[in-house]
Amino acid sequence: MTEKKKRPISPSQIDMFSRCGEQYRRRYIEKDRLPPGVAMIRGRGVHEGVAENMRQKRHTYCDLPP
Repeated sequence: MTEKKKRPISPSQIDMFSRCGEQYRRRYIEKDRLPPGVAMIRGRGVHEGVAENMRQKRHTYCDLPP
């Protein structure tokens, strides 16, 4: 007999399941995911720029030029 692997369940999954079982099924069982929105893409770009500036600032103690 083969054992099934148990997937960990996060608090956000439990919250989604308690709000809407269909939403949970589509998201976690059917793997139906929406692409990120414009705000998330912009935020990721800003984060990467700040992170790169901080990485070099550790060594030079100066900000990157704009």
